Amino acid sequence: MERLIPPTEYVILSPDNDISQQHIARQMHDRQRRLGRIMAKNGVTLKALSIDSGIPYNTLRGYFPSEQAELFPNIMPITALVQLIGTIPDDWLSILTEPEGRCLSKVSEDDDGIAELERARDALDAAIAKKRKIVS
Repeated sequence: MERLIPPTEYVILSPDNDISQQHIARQMHDRQRRLGRIMAKNGVTLKALSIDSGIPYNTLRGYFPSEQAELFPNIMPITALVQLIGTIPDDWLSILTEPEGRCLSKVSEDDDGIAELERARDALDAAIAKKRKIVS
């Protein structure tokens, strides 16, 4: 039977494995660690999060390993993010999209949500400006 995947010594790195993809993965690891620290600081346990979100506990441990574990978090898929929406505050989840200038915000049923999105954008802009001052 012919091999569909060549031996590793012959594999040429594809664009999916280049430095920019590794950089993005490292950023996501950092963001997920930060979100995990915020949840822990505010008393949100992975067990409670598992019950509320429906995401298995061990899967959450992969996304948010303890600081002592010194493991890289598994990158959270969009399906897990969707399950976390409404379970933990949107501004915490926005940490995952922060550097791209995006944030999560619930849209009011009584309007088109523009005012809330503008407030969320202003809050995100302020947080980014604050972070840039700290880094500079």
